[in-house]
This record gives sequence, C-alpha cells and structure tokens, in this order.
Amino acid sequence: VGVTVAAGWFRSNGKATTNAPGPLQSADEDGFDAGLVLYYGNWGLGGSYYNAEDWHNVAGTDTESFDLGLAYWSDGVWSAGIYWLHQEIDYAAGNLVAGANITDEFDAYRLMGAYDMGPGISVTGALGFDTFEDGVVNRDYDTKMIGAGISIGF
Repeated sequence: VGVTVAAGWFRSNGKATTNAPGPLQSADEDGFDAGLVLYYGNWGLGGSYYNAEDWHNVAGTDTESFDLGLAYWSDGVWSAGIYWLHQEIDYAAGNLVAGANITDEFDAYRLMGAYDMGPGISVTGALGFDTFEDGVVNRDYDTKMIGAGISIGF
C-alpha cells in the first residue's frame, strides 16, 4: 500500500511588448496543481487537477484541467494503463471574438502498454482518441492515434 501526494503553485511574469489597448494583453499568470496516486500491490490509481488564470500570460484566458489514470505493473516484464484528461480553456470577450466569451474543451483517452525486453531496454505502445470542441466555430474535431517507441537506458 502506498500514497503519492503532490501540489504546486506558480507565477509567471508577463512581459508586455506594447501598452496599446486591445485584445491579448499581457498579464502575470498564476496557477496551482495537485495530484494524488494510490498504490495497492501492482496497481496504481491516480489523478490530478490544474488551474491557471491568465494562461500563457494572456489576460482573461483561464484554463482548468483534470485527469485520471489506472496502471498495472506485472511481476514479470509488462505493464499497462488507461488514462483520461479533460481541459477547458475560457477566453474573455475580445480575446478570440469581439464581445463574446468563448470556451474550448479538450478530452484525451489513452490505452498504454510497455514490455521490458531486457536490462535497460523496453518497448512501449499507445492507442489514443482525442476530442476537441472549438468554441469559436461550434465545431467538434476527433483524432485517433497509434504510437510506439523503444527506450534504451544505461
């Protein structure tokens, strides 16, 4: 049985290139995050939360996201996991469209696995599906992905 807890706060100082009025004014970004993972035997279940105001130093652009994952590590040479992420990005009126507040939403789903081929060598793979709801044009976008990789460590 085990627990991992993490939390953080940050501030990023915005550097304005102009003081002219208009959209996309520079601002200081403030954010915080927190995460928790519970372990039981070969299993791990965890999630995290992230929130930022004036995201990427753009005044009036805020984001919030959270994720949840489940992993299994075998006593042998393989491991597997599933993962879900949800993010919302809120833009103040005028940042993207004059006079309108806009919200974009993003969801990511992953199924991942790894196989240890020997000391320091592992092969990994992932299947994924993403959805993006574009608040400006009221359109949904879907993507599918397959990924593979090899890790060599010494």
